[in-house]
This record gives sequence, C-alpha cells and structure tokens, in this order.
Amino acid sequence: MGLIAILVILRIAAEVHLEYLWYDSLLQPDTWLTATGAKFFLGIVFSLVFFLACLSSLTVADRVSRRQELLGADEFILRYHELIGTRHRIVRVVAALVLALAAGLPAINQWDQWLLFLNGSTVGVTDPQFGYDLGFYFFTLPFLEYVLTWLFAALITIALATGGVYYLNGSLRPRGARKAGFGTPAVKAHLSVLLAALALVKAAEYFFVARPSLTFAEGRVFDGAGYTAINAQLPATLLLTMVSLFCAGLFIANVKRRGWGLPVVALSLWLAVAVLGAGALPAFVQRFQVDPQKAAREIDFIKRNQSATEAAYGLDTLKTADFDYTENVTAADAEKASPVIERVPVLDPVLIGDTFRAQQSKKPQFSMGQVFLDRYEIEGSSQPAVLSVRDLSRKDLPGRSWEQEHLVYTAGEGVALAAADRVAADGRPDYLIEDLPVRTSDEFKLTKPQVYFGRGLADWYAIAGTSREDGEKFDGSTGIKLGTFWRQLETSLRFGAIDPLISSSVDENSRLLMRRDPNERLSALAPFVSWSSEALPVVSEGRVKYLQMGYTTVSTYPYAQFSPTDDLPEGSDLRSRRFNSLRAAVVATIDGYDGSVKIYRIDREFSEGAAIDEDPIIAAWERAMPQLFTPLDKLPEDLRTHLQYPDELLRVQSRMYGRYHVKDPETFYDGSENWVVARNPGDAVAEASGAGSGPIPPTQLMLDRDGAPGFVRTRPLTPGTEDAARADLAAYLVGDSDPDRFGDLTSYRMTTVEADGKRREGAEVENPTRAQVAINNDARISQKITLLNQSGSNVRFGAMMLVPVGNSVFYIRPLYVVGKGEDSSPALNQVVVVWKGSAFLGDTAEEGVLNAIRGNKVDAPEATGSTPDPGAETPTPTTTPEGSTPPADDATAAELVSDAIRTMDEAEKAKGGEGGLAEYEKKNAEAKNLLDRAAKLLDRQPADGAPASTTVAPSTTTPTSPEPG
Repeated sequence: MGLIAILVILRIAAEVHLEYLWYDSLLQPDTWLTATGAKFFLGIVFSLVFFLACLSSLTVADRVSRRQELLGADEFILRYHELIGTRHRIVRVVAALVLALAAGLPAINQWDQWLLFLNGSTVGVTDPQFGYDLGFYFFTLPFLEYVLTWLFAALITIALATGGVYYLNGSLRPRGARKAGFGTPAVKAHLSVLLAALALVKAAEYFFVARPSLTFAEGRVFDGAGYTAINAQLPATLLLTMVSLFCAGLFIANVKRRGWGLPVVALSLWLAVAVLGAGALPAFVQRFQVDPQKAAREIDFIKRNQSATEAAYGLDTLKTADFDYTENVTAADAEKASPVIERVPVLDPVLIGDTFRAQQSKKPQFSMGQVFLDRYEIEGSSQPAVLSVRDLSRKDLPGRSWEQEHLVYTAGEGVALAAADRVAADGRPDYLIEDLPVRTSDEFKLTKPQVYFGRGLADWYAIAGTSREDGEKFDGSTGIKLGTFWRQLETSLRFGAIDPLISSSVDENSRLLMRRDPNERLSALAPFVSWSSEALPVVSEGRVKYLQMGYTTVSTYPYAQFSPTDDLPEGSDLRSRRFNSLRAAVVATIDGYDGSVKIYRIDREFSEGAAIDEDPIIAAWERAMPQLFTPLDKLPEDLRTHLQYPDELLRVQSRMYGRYHVKDPETFYDGSENWVVARNPGDAVAEASGAGSGPIPPTQLMLDRDGAPGFVRTRPLTPGTEDAARADLAAYLVGDSDPDRFGDLTSYRMTTVEADGKRREGAEVENPTRAQVAINNDARISQKITLLNQSGSNVRFGAMMLVPVGNSVFYIRPLYVVGKGEDSSPALNQVVVVWKGSAFLGDTAEEGVLNAIRGNKVDAPEATGSTPDPGAETPTPTTTPEGSTPPADDATAAELVSDAIRTMDEAEKAKGGEGGLAEYEKKNAEAKNLLDRAAKLLDRQPADGAPASTTVAPSTTTPTSPEPG
C-alpha cells in the first residue's frame, strides 16, 4: 500500500514538473506560473475559508452540547461516543478538513475568471437599464456569481454538519425519540445565526447577480430584459432582496426568543414571494399586458437588443453596398472580370482530398491530411492553391511496437500543393510541390520538410533525435531534453511506460515532443481562447507552419442575442460554448518542425469603426499574461499574406445578420423581412430541394476588390426562414482576407434599378439551390451525367461559387468523375456555369462563362443545318497518345466512357508498378481524351428532336425566372 502511494505521489510530481518543462520549452514559464499560481491561490483560500468557518461552527456546537444528557439516546449515538471517547477535537478537525477540501478544491477551475476579475477594466460602454459599465458584466459579475453561489452552498453544508454535531451530542432529537426535543436556547441561537447568514448571502445574490442578469436572459423573440422582465421580474427580484434581508432580521431576532416560530414565518414568507413574485406575476403581466400589444410594449427593448447584438458580433463595422443587378452582360464585361474568372478554384478542397491521398501519400505510414484552399504567389501573381500535409497515420504504421510508435516514426514529411484554378491533362491536380523525396517548383522551397507537429497527432508523444529515428534526425531546440536518468524516469511515470527509462536509444540528444496536434498544443497553452477547427498549413521559410484562429466569447453581454452553434464545424471549440458575444481575438502560429508557438492579437483588425475599439477580454488576458502575446506587426510578412477571414466568425455573423439587417423594430419583431443563409445544394447529382440540407458553408475564392483579385470568404443569404426560404438571392457577405483589407466585412444587397432610375431592394436572382435545380433540369448536362454515371463511375459536384461578372451574378460549379474502384479518386471533368436560370458547360470557368454569355446573345439552332453561334470556338480534334490503342471511330459515347473508366483504373494500378509515374500520366491522358470524345458525341446528339450545336447552348426557348419556393 505504501509503495502504491509513493508511486502515485511520484507520478503527480513527474506530471507537474514535465508540465513546467513543456511550458519552458515554449519560452512560456511565466504563463505556467501565472495560471498555476492562480489555481493554488484559489484552492488554498477557498479551502481555508471553509475550514475555518466549519471548524469554528463545529467547535461551538460541540462545546455548547457536550454536557447534554445522553440518557435515552439511540444506540447509534451511544456507540459513536464510545468509539471516539475523548477524541472530539481530532474528529472535528478531520471532518472540517475533509469538507474544506471537497468544497474548496473545485474553486481552482475558476482560475480564469479570477484572473479576468483581477485584470479587467472598464470598457467605456454602459448597459441601458442599470448603467453598469460592460466591464462589470465581463469581469466582475461571473466571479461574483461563483463566490455567492459557493458561499450559499458552503453555509448549507456547515449548517448541516453543525446540526449533525448537535444530533450526535443529544441536543437535537426527532419526534418519537425518548426525550425528544429541538435543542436548547444556545442550539437555537447558533442555528439561527447560520440561517441569517444564508439569508444575507441570498439577498446579495438577488441584488448583485439576479438583477443585472435579467439583461442577458433568453427570451422567446429576443434576448435581454423585455417589458415583462423590467415591469414584473425586476420588481419581484427587488422584493425578494428585501424579503431575504427581513428574513435575516427575523433569524437574528429568534436568537433571544423561544421556539422556532419566527424562522418558520420567515421561510414561509420567502417561499410565497418567490412563487408569486418570480413566477405568477411575470406570467400575468406577459399574458394580459404584453401579448395583446407585443410590438408596442417591446419596441424600446428591441432597439436595445439590436444595438447590443450588432456590437457583440462585430456587425456594427459591417459595410453595405448595393448590387444593382442586371441581365445585360457582354463579352467585354467578361474580359474585364477575367482576372477573377481565371482564378476560380475548380479544385474543391473537400472532394479533392481522396485524389491527394491516392497520389501523394507515397508510404504506408503517411496519409495526406485535410486539403485547404489558400493563395500563393504562382508565376508572378497571387493565385488560389490547394495544400495538404503528408501526416503520420498511427493506424497505418508498418509496426505497432513502442519503439516504432515513439522512436522510429516520429514525423510526417512535406506537403502536396497544387494550383486550384487549373488541372493537369488527366483532370487531377497540377502539383507544384509533390512526391517523396519532396519535389518543388522554383517558387517554393522546403528545406525542413519533416512535420513533427501536425493534425492527427493528438495524444501521441514522440522521442526525437534518437539513433532509431526514420530519416533525418531532429535537430530543433524545442522539446524536453531527456539526457538524464531523472528526466527519463519522469517520462516513464508520466506516460505509464517503462520503455523511455530502459531504451538504449534514448540518450542526451533525445527530446520529448508532446502535445503535437496544433489544437491540443494551443488548448494547453491558452485554454481561455476558443480555437478554430482549422489549423491552416502554410509553406513558409522552407518549413510547414500552421495558422490557427482563436476567439473570445462572452455569455453576459447585456441585451445581446445568444448565438446558435449548430452551424459551426466539428472540432471547433465554439460548438460547446454558450455565448452572446464573439470576437476574433488572436491568430497563433505553430512551427510544424520544432513546435514553437507564437500568439498574435488580431482583434483590432475587426474593430475599425466599432464602439469598442478592441476586444476587452483579450486585452485583460494580455495584462494577466503579457509574455504570451505578440503584436500583430511582428507577424512575418509571408505568414500575414496567408491570413484568412475566420470561418466560424463568418458563420455566426451571417446567421445573425440575416435577422439583424432589419432596422425597424416592428418589422424586426414580426420577422417578415428576415434572411437566412442559403441552403446547401450538396455535391450529389440528385435534384436539390433544399430540405434538410443545412446552410451552405462559407466559400473561399478570389473576387474583385478595388480593381484587383482579392482572396475572400463569402456566404449567400436568401429571404425567408430556416423552414421556408424563398428561391431568390437577397445578399451575399464577403469577408476579406488580404492584408490591406483583412477583417473587413461587406454585405452586397441585391437591388434593381428601375427605368426611371430609382433603386428598389430585391432582384430576380436565383439562390444556390435554384441554381442547382437549373443544372439538374438541363437536358444535355443530364445526359452527360447519365453517361458518366455508368460503367463504374460516379459524378460529384464541387462547391457552388457565386461570382459577380459585370452587374450580374454567375454560379460556377466544377463537375468531377469518380471511379467506383477502391483506389479511385475524383478527376475534374468540366465546369458548370449557371446564369439567368440556365446552365452551361465549359472545360474551364472562363469558357463556361463565355458560353453562357454567347448562349444568351444567340438562340440555339432549332433544326439540323442551322447556323451555329458565330462566337463559338471550333472544337479541336482530340488526339490519342502515342502507343495507345484508340477505340473504333464509330464507338458510342457510353462505350467511350466505359473505356475511359477502365483506363483510369489501369492508371491507378500502374502508379505503383514498373511504369511508375510516367505510365500513370500516360494512362490518365488517354482517359481524358476518351472523355473528351464522349462529350463531343454527346453535344452532337439531338435533344427533344433538335440537334445541339458544337458548343454548349441554351434551350431553344427563352428561360423564365424560377417561381419562388
């Protein structure tokens, strides 16, 4: 037993020491000391306060009742006294100490609220009801609420323990027992004092916590104190405060009175007021004063909610612009928009992941991770690119021994990076960084391709720098040195494995690398920040580095609306938070090679023009832990160019803006002009109905920003409600990512300019779901999809992207073919463009847009021999790669597609065979040619009795606007 206790103590000591060493390896020992010091302080203070209060009360109870007559006591009490004899003092101390530890140690979990309480400051904005500064709600109220709640629970515990002492000493006996009684005057006085203290704490809680908490209570239509709260709940809360004080007086008065009449009266009065005042009265006011004239009663409070919500979510900095929609678009407009159209990312990062994994994993222990869309300088200009890190895959290691898991396979290696706006001849990525050993173009360098820190490495420690390490040995300066016996012993105790202590490969050059997943690393270093689900990998300074956004949240913002979290991505810390204020506060950089971390404040980038020019929460944390934060101007320029408008922030803002763009309180109340995020049409080929598909996720692409392409994150909005969205587009939000505009949020609202020059809100623009319906209803595209879906392949759609051209809106969506084989991967087939309710095809986004414009200038031919579109390009005859056997000239489109699928499968098999990459590329080129031939045959086939032209053209009838809904 003693040995087990020693091992437990040693393990705790090892864990604490390794924690300190981990922070020290990140140059953050002061951060650990600050957080640990706060925890120790709270644990000691709360435990000590409880211990002294409890011991004092138990001592008084023991001394007051020690001489009580035990004659007639039940057997349990008699045996208790026989057992403890004269050891009453020891029992009191031990009991008080155990209860104190149970009550006081949980207070260490409030260390963050304590540090905010100490380092908070005034904000300069007051709430409209009580006039308190927001700093009171952010920094004082949460900790005050905990203290008062803790005091109330502690006093109840002490009162029960004290009553237990009186019972054990014979002073309190239940009715029916011999010599039954409810205590001497001294017992009654003692318990009355404890009850009075409880009443005083409750009065303080009503006045200082419950009263201001009304301003952020959740309501049926809007959050915050409305008419009922101010005119019924607030008076009831004040009445309960006075009743609690009155009850405290009655308890004190009862000290000198006989019996328990006054305490019973006090408790009955408190209960009556609590039930009637806090329950019945608000219900009565709501039903008979508010419900008959809701809007009139609530207007002033709605205005408070609107103003607070806009400030709480950064919507007070949002810029609005009218998008004067027109259907008149010319080739000149397309030419002007060509820098944007050429950069449309036709490689969808979600779908292309399987292709990256199939082509670039290379070794069994590696797997390409999540694919991210970013932008890089390619061929002298900023262009979209997709990137994925070659991560270690624990389940795919060649062996699962301790040595292989922790010494041999310690790092991923390199990345795969491809231009996102174009593809190779086979429809798959055109790589700029690829393969093992890593090959890069002249624009990129990877001098340290090893990735010791990355996604998927949570709860997986490594000991790097050993003789057993696979590949180049780790030579970073981070990590915990394991050069001594004691460090190796601590490591063994910490991870419950003896191997670090006995392995001959662990020496003075070895370093322990723990918390290797970026989110795991940041959550330990700054747990008070809500970290994004995405750790964006970036090629920087010859290494892989990660950028990860961090948010601060508040749940006590007066009158602000609480945010739904069901739309947030899996893995985001925000999904588990309840908040009514969200700020993008920091961005962290994590070096994928050595794990070094820096945290930069970015809150001011989102505060230009706001009433609060910085995030008060992160400012308080910077005062508490100044060594943890770095000014944004210290962020290296090559990393700053990769900052992206935060995904979670735009998701929350778009949901809020859909309702809070309405400024008139009465219209806001009835919800007749609400917008919602457009429904996600999905990536399947089935007709989209919008039912149950959820909101469309934010889309990244490059749009025109002041005359030049800029990287943005966008999200479309449509009129209606979540359950009944309409078919048109109301607006689209654009969050800027480029350094000179980073943090800007703009709403482009659809408008129409009438013939008389007047502008009105709204325009006949289809939303993404209706755009997908147009794709599904197009006969030629349906035929193409039917053919491609045969003979062992599937068709998938990429992201639906909204691209303005001139003063019109085009939807661009890539079309992929995916083989059904186990090793098959998506390949881009063509690009679909939707405009004015009609769908068009092109080999590139630019070709699809031009086809759409030309198709709307000239009607499609109605009979064989009619004149083709003069602007259409003559199709170039396809050629067959040298050495391949072309199908017969009279092969049908279905036969060509079947041959193409078979050839793609052969390409996948050839990749790991003797032919290698050359044979793989050759086979894919053959498959591409076969699909091109099938597409041209399909274009020549008659549809509904009329032949199609050699280019994609609209139907022979003028397309009509889709009906709403």
